[in-house]
Parts: sequence; structure tokens; C-alpha cells
Amino acid sequence: MATTYNLGKALRDTGRMPAPEPKILIPESAGRDILQERYDYIARVFEEEFEEIYYRFFSCSILHYELMNLVSICKPLMEEFGFPYRDESRLLSYAVTAAIADYLGEGGNDGL
Repeated sequence: MATTYNLGKALRDTGRMPAPEPKILIPESAGRDILQERYDYIARVFEEEFEEIYYRFFSCSILHYELMNLVSICKPLMEEFGFPYRDESRLLSYAVTAAIADYLGEGGNDGL
């Protein structure tokens, strides 16, 4: 009979421990490449759709900081669309544009 233990307190646990969520392991260099592709894609959409704000952020030297925030915000969205492994779709572009618009509206950054 197998007995499970609560390892944190070393007490007997009568319930089953939940299985960890599966993780996809990729080489570090591939992870950096995907991050760079996301960054470049979001920067391109940001410049095309919000050109005035893009250049305002650039002139204030906060563009890189804001793009990194947008990469983290858009990560789940881009994973859902299968970026970068699937062909670029218009729906992804629209979704990223909407996420950027929400980010700019919530943060008040468009008032610079």
C-alpha cells in the first residue's frame, strides 16, 4: 500500500497529491529566439498601429521598457495562436493591437 506524505510538514496526507502541470522544455537558445520574435512582432504592430505613441516612447527612452511589458502581456495570447510556429494571421494582429490599446488605456502611457 502506497502512502502519500505532505512533504512540507512531513505529515500523512490522506488525499492524492495533484499532478504538476506539464511543461514543454525547449533549449535556452530556442527560448531566446522565440522571445526575440515576439518582441519584434509586437514592436512592428505597435509602430504600425500606434505610430505617434511609438515614437513618443522612443524619444523618451522608454520604448524598450514598454515593449518588454507588452511581450509579457501578449505571451498567453501569442501562445494561444501558436506564434511563431503557425503562419501569421490577421486575427493575431488584431488581438495584439487590442492588447496594446488596452495596455495604453489602462496605464495612461498615451498621455506622454
